Amino acid sequence: MNEPHNTSLPVLILLEGPHDVEFLRRISRVLAEVDPAVPSLATLEQSHEIAILPLGGNGPQPWMQRLTPLCRAAFSLFDREMSPESEQRRLAVDQLNLLSKHRSFMTGKRSLENYLHLQAIRDARDVSVNFGDDDDVAELAALEILRSKGIQREWTSLSLRTRKRLRNQAKQWLNRDAVDCMTPELLADSDPAGEVTSWLHAIAKLVSQ
Repeated sequence: MNEPHNTSLPVLILLEGPHDVEFLRRISRVLAEVDPAVPSLATLEQSHEIAILPLGGNGPQPWMQRLTPLCRAAFSLFDREMSPESEQRRLAVDQLNLLSKHRSFMTGKRSLENYLHLQAIRDARDVSVNFGDDDDVAELAALEILRSKGIQREWTSLSLRTRKRLRNQAKQWLNRDAVDCMTPELLADSDPAGEVTSWLHAIAKLVSQ
């Protein structure tokens, strides 16, 4: 028998980090304008239907199961990353989905930045970044920004600290400015499997239960 939901508690949205929060919150607004089945996460937050919690990276963790009493349901989304980490994450996501009040997903692409359209990135920063599903988009974008400033350096020639800083700066504008430049048509082109929409539909279903 399923446990009864306490409707006074929010649905907990568990994401890896603040950049993922920005991506999902902003893309939900874009899609909600044309699809009534897609919820605006910002609106749901304002009405206290959901609470978004960035987990600080490192993928799904066993302690996440202990959050169940704090919410009426939970949704979690994790980047696929690369093998062998992706296989470990898949097993952990499958374990979370055994919980009666939890829906957990792993991206089909490497990370949320891989769902951005090339046009949205150009519109956001006037740079051209070509990438596939397995590429580190933030790293490629950071390198392209350097080149647009006339700095011709190999990425590996930069210090680890500099690479981390530049990559984090790129992740910020990719998950904010570039997402704001997305349209439903661009997302349909960059995400033909409809993964992003399916995540938001899953959130809507949890909220409505």
